[in-house]
Amino acid sequence: MPLNREEMIMLGRGAPRRPKGKGVGSFIVLCVLLVILGAGGYLLYSYFSEDIHNWFTSTFTQEETPSDSVPLGGTPATGDTSADGGTIQDIEEGPTEELFPIEKPGEGAQAVTSPETTQIIAKWKEVDALEKAGNNAKLEELLLEIKQEYAGTAHEGLAIYRLGWLRQRQGQEEEALELWKQAYEKFGSSWGGRLSALVLADIWYERYCSEQAPVYENWEVVRNAYSTAIGMDKAKLISPADKARIIQRLNKLNARLVFSTAPCKDAEYYTVRENDNLANIAKRFEVHYDCIIAINRLPGNYIRPGQNLKIIRFSSVLTKAVIDKSAMTLTLYHNGKWLKQYPICHGGDKTIPGNYTITIKAPNPQWTDPATNQVYDSNNPKNILGSRWIGFNGTGPSTGIGIHGTTLPESIPGTTSNGCIRMHNKDVEEVYGILIVGSEARILE
Repeated sequence: MPLNREEMIMLGRGAPRRPKGKGVGSFIVLCVLLVILGAGGYLLYSYFSEDIHNWFTSTFTQEETPSDSVPLGGTPATGDTSADGGTIQDIEEGPTEELFPIEKPGEGAQAVTSPETTQIIAKWKEVDALEKAGNNAKLEELLLEIKQEYAGTAHEGLAIYRLGWLRQRQGQEEEALELWKQAYEKFGSSWGGRLSALVLADIWYERYCSEQAPVYENWEVVRNAYSTAIGMDKAKLISPADKARIIQRLNKLNARLVFSTAPCKDAEYYTVRENDNLANIAKRFEVHYDCIIAINRLPGNYIRPGQNLKIIRFSSVLTKAVIDKSAMTLTLYHNGKWLKQYPICHGGDKTIPGNYTITIKAPNPQWTDPATNQVYDSNNPKNILGSRWIGFNGTGPSTGIGIHGTTLPESIPGTTSNGCIRMHNKDVEEVYGILIVGSEARILE
C-alpha cells in the first residue's frame, strides 16, 4: 500500500513508523483511565463534600463577625453573663422585712404593724414558697397581682424583677431583659430596680465592654448600671462575692472613663501651650491641679507644650465621699455615679457616723497633737497628717475630724486613728483634687 503524503513527510524527518493497531488500543486505555479517575473524584467529593463546602464558605463567603462595639440601645445578646465564666445566679432577696423594714420600736414599746404591711409581707412569703415549689403558673399570677395592686411603689419594682427571673427560667430571655430594664429605669432607687441593674450590668459588661474595640458610651452605660446596683449605702442585699465583682469592674471601667485621657460625657480637653503650668490651667477651669494630675495620670507637675489634658469639673453639689467603717473604705461618687474606692484607717468608736460637709482644705497641714497640744509643721517627722487635710464642718486639724494623709502607711487599713479618716498620701491627693468645699462626706457604721 503506497504511503500517504503525511507518512512520507514523517519518514523523511526520521519519525518512527506507527505500528498497526496500536493507536486504537492506546485510546481505549486512555478512556478507561479517565473513567476511573472520574469515578474516584466523584467518590472523594461525595465523602468530603460537607468539609469542602464549609471551607469554601468560611474562606470566601464568611460574614463579618459582629463587633462588641455596638452602641447600647437595643436588647443585648445573652449568653455567658457572669464575671468569671459561670452563669448569673438568682440573687437571694433574703427576708421580706429586710427589703421593706418595719419601724423598730423603742425599748419597752410594742411593735405595731399595719394590716397593709402584714398583707404584703404574707404575699412575698407566698412568692418565695411558690418559687421554691416550682409552681410557675401560680407564681406568675401572684407576681402580676402584686404588680397591679402596688403599682408605683417599690413592691411593683420587685415584682417586675422577680417576673424577669421567671421569664428567664422559662427560656424567654428577651422578655426577661425587657422586664429588668423596665424595673431599672422606673424603680432604680428601690431594691427591685437595683437588683435588676446588677443583672443587666453583668450582661452588658460581657457583651459590650471589650478591650479590643472599646466604645466608651457603652462603658458609661454599664458603669451607671453597676453604680445604681451598689448604691451609696452598704448594699446589704448584694452578696460579698457580687460586691467584689462589681467593685473590680467599676475600677476597671473608671480607670478608662475617668482616670485616663479617654473620652467621657463630662470631660473637656485642653492643649498645653508655651509657658503654661498646671496651676494656671487649673485656675482657668476652676479645678484643683491635683484633679488634673489624677485624671491624666501625670508624673508629678510636669507637662509639655502640645500635650492634651482631660479636664472634669467636679462640683460640690454632685461630688460626695462615703466612708464605710466596717469595710474600711472611702468611695467617691459624682452625680450618683461610682468613681473610685480607697482603703482607709479610721478611729473606731471615735469616728462618729453621720452626714458631714467639707468646709476646709489645706495642703501640707500643720498638726496639733491632741494629747500634748504640741504643734508640728508639715515637714516635721512627728506630724502624722501627711500631705493633705480635708476638714469636716469647719473643723481643722487641731480641733476636729477630717480626711488626711499619713506618715504611717502600714496602719491602712485599720482602726487606730484618733477619729479621722487616714489615707495613703497618693490616695488623699487624688481625693483632695476631686472633693470640693461644700461636698458631702457621709460616714457609715
